[in-house]
This record gives sequence, structure tokens and C-alpha cells, in this order.
Amino acid sequence: MAVVAHYKAGNTKQATAVKFKVGATTIVKWSKEKRETGDIRGSFDVSKRRARKIDPEQLKAVVKENPCLLPKDIALIFGCTDDGIRYAMKKAGITRKKK
Repeated sequence: MAVVAHYKAGNTKQATAVKFKVGATTIVKWSKEKRETGDIRGSFDVSKRRARKIDPEQLKAVVKENPCLLPKDIALIFGCTDDGIRYAMKKAGITRKKK
């Protein structure tokens, strides 16, 4: 990887961090992993959660049918977290404000 190679070529952590727009701690972690395993591919597996797309039209329909449902209740319908529902509602432009 270019970041580790740049750092190992004698450049400082700070200079490498600025050039590649990564944190100095990340450079240390990647260097350690490269030294121990010979590769840094495992470093990029950051999220263990499954990516899920919530259909905005289906979400709008559920909110329109049941405007009093809380995000945690809607999450039970879609089988995801209430944070996922809040994010999808924000992205779809859905608000819970009463008019």
C-alpha cells in the first residue's frame, strides 16, 4: 500500500498523514499489521453490519398509513434499527411533524 510504503521510505507519520489524508494512528496500525501479517487487507473490513436499503416509497406509505408510529415501531416492520429508519426518513425527506 502506498501509505505504508511512503512512511517506510523515511517520511514522518505527520507528513504521510497529511499527504494521504489519513490519521497518524492509522499509519501506525497499518504498518504494524503489514509487519506482522505481510498484508493490510484486514484493516479495511471496518463495518461488520450488513448494508440494507430501505425503499423510500414503502417507508412513505407506512408513515402515511400510521403517522403516530415511532421510528422504533417502524423499524420492527422493516426489520432494522430505529437509527436506520431515522436515516432513511431524513434521506427521503420525511418528517414526523404534525401539520
